Amino acid sequence: MNGEIDPQEDKDSPLVHRKKLWQFFCSSLNMGSAKKILIVDDEEDLCLLMKIYFSRKQYDVSIANTLQEGLAKLESLQPDVLFLDNNLPDGLGWDYAPEILDKYPDLELHLISAFHPNIPQNVDRARLKIMEKPFTQKQLNELGY
Repeated sequence: MNGEIDPQEDKDSPLVHRKKLWQFFCSSLNMGSAKKILIVDDEEDLCLLMKIYFSRKQYDVSIANTLQEGLAKLESLQPDVLFLDNNLPDGLGWDYAPEILDKYPDLELHLISAFHPNIPQNVDRARLKIMEKPFTQKQLNELGY
């Protein structure tokens, strides 16, 4: 049974009912699919802790440790939420915030940094949140994820 319904089959047959049930079951698995979260930070321990935290809450979490790797994963994964560090080995992540927000209008962007960098200019500040490292589990809970 591959789940496809043959138009020639009797619509009231038990086989058709089973196929419809199978299709419903398969589609319901996708309807409740978890939000995707991408964490771009060169602090591997922090990434791992965040991944464990969000994975336990049933989120699909990916990690990138460089800016270029993060931008590539952002493009390929199309996450719902992005945690973006500023001081990365290959560039300043926050410099890309305006471009990222323009390109991904539904993305929730969290800028994270251990330093106090300037907030990016020409960006809708209502669409981004800034988190100063180190942050606590309580602060992650307050995000509402």
